[in-house]
Amino acid sequence: MSDYAPGSSSTSKLVESTRELVDAALEPSSRKAYDKAFHNFSSFQTATIGLPSPCFPATIADILLYISHLRDKNLSPNTIVSEISKLSYFHKLAGHFDPTNAFIVKKQLIGVHKLNPSADSRLPITVGVLLKLVRALELTLSNSYTMSLFRAMYLTAFHGFLCIGEMTARGSGAPNPSLSRENVKFFLNHDGEQSVELVISNYKHNTKGSPFSIVIGPQRNPLCGVSALDHYIKLRGDTPGPLFCHPNFTPIHRDVFNKQLTRDLRFCHLDPTRFKGHSFRIGAASLAVQNNLSDAQIRRLGRWNSDSFKKYIRTPTLWSSQATGQFE
Repeated sequence: MSDYAPGSSSTSKLVESTRELVDAALEPSSRKAYDKAFHNFSSFQTATIGLPSPCFPATIADILLYISHLRDKNLSPNTIVSEISKLSYFHKLAGHFDPTNAFIVKKQLIGVHKLNPSADSRLPITVGVLLKLVRALELTLSNSYTMSLFRAMYLTAFHGFLCIGEMTARGSGAPNPSLSRENVKFFLNHDGEQSVELVISNYKHNTKGSPFSIVIGPQRNPLCGVSALDHYIKLRGDTPGPLFCHPNFTPIHRDVFNKQLTRDLRFCHLDPTRFKGHSFRIGAASLAVQNNLSDAQIRRLGRWNSDSFKKYIRTPTLWSSQATGQFE
């Protein structure tokens, strides 16, 4: 925007409006991640390359050296690609030549993948694992509200293909999660059974800011997400604010969710280093494949804008079709 230094109040307003609109393209959490990536690269330029001050735009040589630096720090290939992609964003945003798009940079990134192949070690939360986690809550928690809260969170995350960041806040002072009480509606489906609709607007691939509707149907077993959510909301009440919250309506933080999940996994003798919050989403996507849903259906359910969901697919030995007898 330096080419249009404000010379009048009207121009100044347009400049501020332009900045506001461009900033709105990134979610607050993404903005923090991008700013951190830029800061890390600037620190690399001064501390490692020895530049007197950070240099922007970067040169192709800077990017090549930075990729090697990240690899030497034992970052995974996917993380390295993500960090370089963030630097690309800043160059494009400023209208500069993008050094990350150079032929030699692309070849170097391919080399990183070939020499350091990485596999996602996270396991899916299957129907069988989900049942164990839900039952564990009765023994790892004593408070009826908290027990109902986490039961609803586990089942909503699974049935709704949710990212944990869509249900929780990152920490104190962070924006509230996308899911709010106002955006939850119960209704009767065509069979006259209670279902629930969740509407979210802030999610990773929502470049247009359009709300997305998630419909969860009833199930006649202990893993019914509709009944779990209904029970929890009756305890929570209808006060506006984050859907999943403490009794004082402050949002559940991500670390609180992760600590409870770790506690339940250990109670079930499951490895908490292999199961993470994202394991609910991985399990949901894998189960959808097992149930023969099309790629297009899975992309929509998980709000993916490409076939990137395929990297999540696992083929465990236990799925809902094999889980008969577990609901006793």
